[in-house]
Amino acid sequence: SGYLRPLRQEHVTVHLGEYLCPLVGFTKLAGTDTFDVSCTIPIFEAATVDVLVRVLPLGYANFSSGVSETYTQSLVVDVMTPNYGSYGGRQVTMYGAGFSSVPQKHFVRIGSENFGMCEPLASNYSQLTCFMNWKYFDQDNKG
Repeated sequence: SGYLRPLRQEHVTVHLGEYLCPLVGFTKLAGTDTFDVSCTIPIFEAATVDVLVRVLPLGYANFSSGVSETYTQSLVVDVMTPNYGSYGGRQVTMYGAGFSSVPQKHFVRIGSENFGMCEPLASNYSQLTCFMNWKYFDQDNKG
């Protein structure tokens, strides 16, 4: 590649979308111009984002064949409270990971049949609180 100075970990930054992913590993693969980098996944809401690896002063790295250039942060619900109750008029809180800090970004249906709607009230990365009104999902659109 023509670059004479040895590359070191401090020359490399990794971003997942807009979020910095702090490096925990940086290894040159023997006999190649290829590096293996690893980082600690930052906390951000569920999304699929581009992976960007910047190598100073060269610019952005190319990915090896078969390596994904995107990362998917999933939304996970571990616990919901209460997990029983009536057909509405109750506040429900879900705990997990990947929730948005903007409650209105969430669309929540609860139930296995005749899904009830749960109006988002508050949220952060690890929980979402909504108000269960149990209006059937298709009740307003005659569907």
